[in-house]
Amino acid sequence: MDQPLSVRLGAEALGTFLFFFLGFSGIAVAVSFGFEAIGPLGIAAGFGFGLTLAITAFGQLSGGHFNPAVSAGLAVAGRFPGRDVVPYWIAQLVGGFGAVLRSLHFWLSGIFIVTLTLHLLRTFATAAYKAPREGIWLTGVALFTLGGGLLFTGTILKWDQEAFEAFGHNIEIAELLGVFGFLFSPEFTDSVSLLTRTYVAHVSILPLLLAGLVGVHVLLVKRLRISPAPFGTPEEAERREREEPRLPFTTHLARLLYWTLVALGIALVLAALRPTGIGPEGVEGIEITKPPWYFLWLYPLENWFGLRALVVMPALLLAGLAALPFVDRSRERDPRRRRAWMAFGSAVLVLWIFLTIYGFNTIPVSHVGEM
Repeated sequence: MDQPLSVRLGAEALGTFLFFFLGFSGIAVAVSFGFEAIGPLGIAAGFGFGLTLAITAFGQLSGGHFNPAVSAGLAVAGRFPGRDVVPYWIAQLVGGFGAVLRSLHFWLSGIFIVTLTLHLLRTFATAAYKAPREGIWLTGVALFTLGGGLLFTGTILKWDQEAFEAFGHNIEIAELLGVFGFLFSPEFTDSVSLLTRTYVAHVSILPLLLAGLVGVHVLLVKRLRISPAPFGTPEEAERREREEPRLPFTTHLARLLYWTLVALGIALVLAALRPTGIGPEGVEGIEITKPPWYFLWLYPLENWFGLRALVVMPALLLAGLAALPFVDRSRERDPRRRRAWMAFGSAVLVLWIFLTIYGFNTIPVSHVGEM
């Protein structure tokens, strides 16, 4: 291998991508159409053909490893420079991630919203939104809102049947919002298409806002500290907060990093076991799909009250969350001593679960154009 390292790494990444892409395509066929549609030999043939094609196309440039274990084994045997092992591993990971990028993106988005929801529920249960941490709660609610925006715009960018229908809802909601929905209104400009604006919102505007809010949120947590355990009387909780040893903030950041790595590992396993792809080609003028699971709770409300429910209900939910620390001003933080608030929160959670299950079991009906 007399090629420069950069050429070898590029070839290794492309070869690994080809190997994984063809192999996981067989798994995708089995998941989508049933295992009998391809069988174990078909899946094995996909990986075998992918590896053969990768070695033929890129093996003479990189050596054709396409697997971290191969690089490590060759280095141990003295047949590959040890200094190149880690760069090869990175190239192989990049290529492998690229092959399952769509599935990885899908599963990570689900893990993202589940993590946000669980964190919100924990914060509510422990009353960590109370003074002096109202700002932490409000930035968290804003992050939850931006997360929903990312999920919705990401659904549209697939540009399959589900995306077509979401796109139609997007236009109708923009009309309902009036001046506040200008960015996604057809009348806003003719020079930039609605799909392009959605793409810009998904990959630029919303991520930048999210990154800025995450920074503010983390700085507020650093300044005001992690809320202590809420159990006991208000006086006991306040004394515990004063007496608890202050851990370095890097400890909390390390825990976040650990969870990020765990989430990435879970997403990689799910992407391998349940690869996802683009749905059927979109057809305008029909509605035959339902929204992703995280928006399913809105589907029955849309059936009962029309498209306005898609604006009114999320607005009421977010307004209620934002107002919470200013409505609940008591010093009590122990969930056992806040029975009324815990009952109210449990009722909202049960209602959300009920609406999600009900939405999952309903038959798709047409909504766009009913206004």
